[in-house]
Amino acid sequence: MHEQLRTGFIAGAALALCLASAAPAAAQLASIMGRVDDEGGEPVAGATVVAENPEALPGRVETTTQENGNFTVRGLRAGNWTLTVMAPGFLPFQTQTRATSKGGIPLVIKMAKGASAGMFDGISDEVKEELSAASAFYDKQQYSEALAAYESLQQKLPDLTTISLQVANVHRQMKNYDQAIAVYDEVLAKEPNNHGAKQDRAMTYLAKGDIDTADTALTEVAQSLDATAETFYNLGEVKFARGEVDLASTWYERAVSANSAWGKPLFKLGLVALNKGDIDGARGYMQKVIDVDPSSVEAAQAALILEQL
Repeated sequence: MHEQLRTGFIAGAALALCLASAAPAAAQLASIMGRVDDEGGEPVAGATVVAENPEALPGRVETTTQENGNFTVRGLRAGNWTLTVMAPGFLPFQTQTRATSKGGIPLVIKMAKGASAGMFDGISDEVKEELSAASAFYDKQQYSEALAAYESLQQKLPDLTTISLQVANVHRQMKNYDQAIAVYDEVLAKEPNNHGAKQDRAMTYLAKGDIDTADTALTEVAQSLDATAETFYNLGEVKFARGEVDLASTWYERAVSANSAWGKPLFKLGLVALNKGDIDGARGYMQKVIDVDPSSVEAAQAALILEQL
């Protein structure tokens, strides 16, 4: 009886930790590494590499490639980031990737030559300053100001998907869920295969409380060839919200298989084990979180739980 009460107390504490907001200082230690080449395999030196994640602080980090084409974007929160690469004489390249405390598997980016010398060609210094100001408002969680700034930029740069996604993300932070979904729909009408927009739209439905639509949308994304660990994890969250714990565990496990260096799905698997009374299993998962993603918020939470087990 005493052991059951103790397990229940720890499980409740673990769930409370899971819902706690992440401390910024604990989330600034991840990175993204890679190399930028042209189509012939020659390195592209001096290319601008921009990582963006509207959920992080800071939400935008920039670096440039070295002479050998290598780059490392440091100081990121572990999680999903949009990576944009720009270089004179090349078409801009954009992809979704994860930042981890160990850098993850280095990316190899191939840039195609084109008439466009970069995503921001022809944009005035004044507009670039507006972009920086909008990002600063967002980083400070001044969402009303950020929304006004991004919507102004959206009028000036209607073809720049990144700006539209930022408008949607600000609406989402402000809990203007219907407005956010409408913007995601506009993006997907132009770019039907935009994986980030599909996933963020689904998670907006979840935040809105429309679990059925979120489930359907994320299941579709999870079955696509470009499904990521983030997709599988989020689908696990949807299943967990529906009370389908075993299905949630299956998707958390797929997230781990897709990215074994990500502590978040491992932590959730530990919570599931804990709530089932599987103390040994919970210990194993919590230790794995600490081993593979030591700088994450989940690692700090896992350490606290292990002290109680």
